[in-house]
Amino acid sequence: MKKISVIIVFAFLVFLNASCTSLLGIKTKSERPVSNVSVVKERYICRNIDVSRFKVSIVDGQLNLFKNNGLIQIEIEGTLLLNNEDDNIYFKKFKAIEKVISNHTLPGCKVEIELIPVFSKRQRHKDKTFYSRQENGIGFRTALQHRLYSGCFGSNDVSIRFIGHEESFIIYQGK
Repeated sequence: MKKISVIIVFAFLVFLNASCTSLLGIKTKSERPVSNVSVVKERYICRNIDVSRFKVSIVDGQLNLFKNNGLIQIEIEGTLLLNNEDDNIYFKKFKAIEKVISNHTLPGCKVEIELIPVFSKRQRHKDKTFYSRQENGIGFRTALQHRLYSGCFGSNDVSIRFIGHEESFIIYQGK
């Protein structure tokens, strides 16, 4: 009999807790967002970067009917400005977000690429970036190669952005 009364009291307390939190508008669990399509979320920490040199060059830009990609090289030089609590900061990777804008009324299209740096406290084993310690931060010089796919036949206006700097050029794919 004592066990049954303990179970009843426990169930009553659980019911009371659930009803009070719902009456007060307090949620104990966050609801999972509902979307019609999948959403990919990536989060990264922004750092202060002073870019002194940003140069884009085309390594292989001969596009034709059977080849729709070219190779570009991006050279970046600058300083990673440090906070007081930051000892060492290194590039972990660069994310390249590409957006292809196709215009059906005009021939050609526009390709926009945004480079986003992702940082780490440790230097990666294969990192070939040159780092030099300075009084206001860490100086760096790095080169990236990126495979660029054309959006369509004709002229492709390409713009590459990295923290306030932008380089634009035209790459042509013939038939």
